[in-house]
Amino acid sequence: MSNESKETLLTTNPIVIDLGKRDSRLIRELKNGKGDLLEEVNEIVDEVSEQIKPAATAVERVYIPVIVIVEH
Repeated sequence: MSNESKETLLTTNPIVIDLGKRDSRLIRELKNGKGDLLEEVNEIVDEVSEQIKPAATAVERVYIPVIVIVEH
């Protein structure tokens, strides 16, 4: 019998970030993982992360589903 502990995954409600109508260049940069829109999304995720209770043990992980809506 193994005494390894299984990892517990905790999830929060999804965060929906509506960026509205944006320039095609900014959307392309976001898709490529860079640019002003990515910084905006990261700031919002950081704010929400600070408000979530941290995992109680090393075997717990908290996942935050993020949905980003943007129009071009």
